[in-house]
Formats: sequence, structure tokens, C-alpha cells
Amino acid sequence: FSKVINPLLIGRLTMVTADIISAFFIYKIGNELVNKRYGIFCSIIYLSLPLNFFHSRVILLEPITNVFFLAGLYSYQKYFNNPKNKINKKNIIKIIILLVLSFLSKPIAIVSFSALFLFSITSRLNEKRFSVLNFVSDLKTQLIIFFAVFLLASPFIFQVWNGFSDYRVGPNFFQMFANFKSNLWLTYWWLKVYLTMPILFTILFSIFIIFLKKDWKMIGIIFWLLSIIFFENLIGTNFLPRHLFLVSAPVSLLVGFLFLEIWKKSKKTIAIFSFFIILIIPLANNVKIINDPKNAPIALEDKQQFFYDWTSGEGLNLLANDLKNFTEDAVIFNEYDLGFGWSLKYIYKVNNITIIESRDLDVKNTRLNLSNIKLTQPQNIYIIFNKNSVPPISWPIDLVKSYDKVTGIRKIKLYRYLGNDT
Repeated sequence: FSKVINPLLIGRLTMVTADIISAFFIYKIGNELVNKRYGIFCSIIYLSLPLNFFHSRVILLEPITNVFFLAGLYSYQKYFNNPKNKINKKNIIKIIILLVLSFLSKPIAIVSFSALFLFSITSRLNEKRFSVLNFVSDLKTQLIIFFAVFLLASPFIFQVWNGFSDYRVGPNFFQMFANFKSNLWLTYWWLKVYLTMPILFTILFSIFIIFLKKDWKMIGIIFWLLSIIFFENLIGTNFLPRHLFLVSAPVSLLVGFLFLEIWKKSKKTIAIFSFFIILIIPLANNVKIINDPKNAPIALEDKQQFFYDWTSGEGLNLLANDLKNFTEDAVIFNEYDLGFGWSLKYIYKVNNITIIESRDLDVKNTRLNLSNIKLTQPQNIYIIFNKNSVPPISWPIDLVKSYDKVTGIRKIKLYRYLGNDT
């Protein structure tokens, strides 16, 4: 299959498709909240954000997580806004399935689940007469949905979370507080680059107008955005720009609100000119990401991913070239790094040797024993570390070669296995 179709191209097309479908659901959510014009504005903004534009053009799980969540949120809106839907239990089942798929694709989707509660309570507050009974009924429905999502996901949750080293802050208040403070600083820098200052100022002005008008539906979106930022900063231990991907939806809804206000209260030429001024820098950054990614205003980690994608960055191509010269009886073990071995085989065409991803290569263990893995007369066994891991000196391995990544700080390391550690 990989000889006929480039899997890297297929992966990126999948992400772009998920991104476009997400924009469609943004439009549908905006239409449910206000009207079609608002939905159109929000979807255009969503597709224009550099944060969303870049990270949906590399192979990451975030676009998949987002599209399932937005589909679930829209389904919940339809259920909430139409009393007839509440009679049909199939609607609840559809919402649950979509949220389960979002959660299992990447468990951090949970930081967006607050949108269901916020959308329902602020919609109730927007009504002329607030009903406690309606609020309790909404809350009961949400609890059923959340319980069902976690119940269905529970058989897979530990398997899904295994390897997610980006969210491993300890349950210690002082550690979480220190983590939160350091991540907030990074959030400021990432948002300034990946949203751009015109969008950030537009969000702030939009928030001011929303509170001035006491528009409770829009206030719910504000708190949705804040809840994502809060929880991401609280538990993120390896904080990267992609961790803010989920803010794209509420950001586009907030900016779209201001666009709609300008459209309603000014001449159309003035409104169009205002849109152009606000979006010109984000769109220019998107063009630069495509035409000149090495000099685009994105993080170094993302520049690496743009060329070589998720697994390794620069250095993987050099490693692959060396591995192609190995004899056919060579066996390569690499630490369990989702996609690393797959990339060597299918993207870099290393087909002459056996590649095994092993969970036994944990550098926290003082002993290394690969004897429990059945091999067919291996003459040469090698081990690769991709994450700058430093194996214990007690391991029976010898460094063969290291491959620098872009910065030269991180390296891919190739070791030769000398025998069982017994």
C-alpha cells in the first residue's frame, strides 16, 4: 500500500479534512447560538487562525479530537434547543458516542466538556424566566452523558493514557501551582504567536462588549475558553503550542461575535475593511507557514514537525539511511514511541530489517532483558532512543552513533545490544 500512496500525504489530508469538517460544525454551532451570518463569520475565523491552520497540517491527534467534540457539542445543542429531540433517546446515544470518540482519540478532550454545562446554564440564564426545574433537568442529562462517556471509555482509558507524558503533573498542590505558573507564561507566548496580537485584542474587546450587553450565551463561551486554558495549564507537564489547539473553537466564536456587531452597526464597506485589518496578520502568517516554514513565526518543535512530522524531527532521515545498510538479520528495538517505528518503515522505507517497538526499554529499570521476546536467529540486535533518554550504565549496550536534531540539543541514539543482562 505504501508503495502506491504516500502515507504522510494521506495523514495530512486526513487532518485537513477533519479541520474543514470542524469549521462546518463551528458554522452549525454559531447558527444555533445566533444566526447563519454569525456561523459563517466564525467558521472563516476558525480556518484563518495560525494555531489551527498549522496544527491541522501535520499529523497530530488534536484535529480528530476536536472534530468529534464539536460534532458532539452541536448534537447537544440540537438536543437542548428542541424539546421534541428530548423524547428521542437516540439523540443522547449519538452525543455519548461522539464524546467517547473524542475522549479516546485524546483524553485531554475532557477540558472542553465544560462547554456542555456552560452552554445549557447560560442559555437558561438568557431566558426571561429562569426555571430551577429546567436547570436540574439539564444537569441530570449532563451527568448521564458524562457517566456514560467515562463508563464506555473505562476499558480503554489506561491503554490510551499510557505514553502521554505531556500530562503527568503529580497530585501535589505546590507542584500543580508551580506547573500552572510556568505554563501560563508559555500560554501567553504561544497565543501571541499562534493567534496573533490583533486576534487577542479582538477577543478582549469582544469580552468587554459581551459583558456590557449581558449576553449570557456569549458569556458561556468566555468561560469555556477560560476553562480550557486553566485545565491545560494546570496539568500540562510538557507544554507545547498544540496543547492549546482546543481553544480554536471558542476563540473563533468570540471573534465572530465582534465581527457580527460591527456588521450590524456600521456600513458594509467599513465592516469588510475591519475584518481585513484583523485577519491580515493571521493570514500572512499562514502563507508564510506554507511558503517559508523555516522562518515562519512558529515554535522550533513545530518547525521540525512541519518537515519530518511527529516522531523525530531532523536526524531521522540520517538514521534511516544508515539502517538501510544493515543486514537482513538485524533487529531494531526502539522505545515505545507511537509512530516512530512505523515512520522508519513506511515513510523512510527501511524494509530490510525487523523493527520492534518495545515497552521493556524503560530507562528507570536498572536491568535490561530482551530474552522474553522471541526472535528468529538474530545476529545483530540494536536499540534506538528517540526521546533523549539516557539508559543506565548497567545495561549491556554500546553506543554506535548519535544523530543531531535541529537544535543539536536533542539526539536520536543508536546502541548495539551486547547480550542478556543476567
